[in-house]
Amino acid sequence: MTSDILKIDGLTPHQVLALSRVRGFKQYLNMLERYQSGICVFCDPLGPKNRVIREIAGWRMWENPFPSPGSAIHLVLASVRHISTETLPSAKDFVAIGELFEWTKLQYGKEQLIGGGVLMRFGSPEYNAGTVLHLHANIIIPNLESELRLPLVKDLESTSRGYKRLAVFEKLRMGVHLDNLSSEELLFLEEDLEELQKELKKRAL
Repeated sequence: MTSDILKIDGLTPHQVLALSRVRGFKQYLNMLERYQSGICVFCDPLGPKNRVIREIAGWRMWENPFPSPGSAIHLVLASVRHISTETLPSAKDFVAIGELFEWTKLQYGKEQLIGGGVLMRFGSPEYNAGTVLHLHANIIIPNLESELRLPLVKDLESTSRGYKRLAVFEKLRMGVHLDNLSSEELLFLEEDLEELQKELKKRAL
């Protein structure tokens, strides 16, 4: 799966594969810069948007600043110390996740935690459609306004689209102006183009 993906200096094929699944340019830049500096996005120091709301038994939780589309609540639960997703979770990890879930029930209440899912991906990113290579789980409550799917494997069309979006993100990072992208390339940008233009202007300053 990683043989035909774009090569980015200083990144492993699995890191590039994870980046190909990122939907927004700002999140892409954040993750790329952390990877290039050798700092995992879920390790200390956490980014300013990842504000921890609870820590229990070596795991911590925060509201996802890049929530899944269609979610009313999207919480991230991650180990404090770096544990690669390619390491299988232990019983202690599940105990910590369970304790965080118990706290979440009290904090959010039945009115907000009305139903949803808990998802943890593990192992090779080629088999779990993950975007962060640090063992973590997600608590997600849908908003019922649109479909919400959390894949373990994406179909070939979605995978190809992710590879093409990655190539467009790299063009933008290298200074190519939005106006110089083809109409096909613009279709791969799944975000508001005006907001993206503002972000690009900030980077150019």
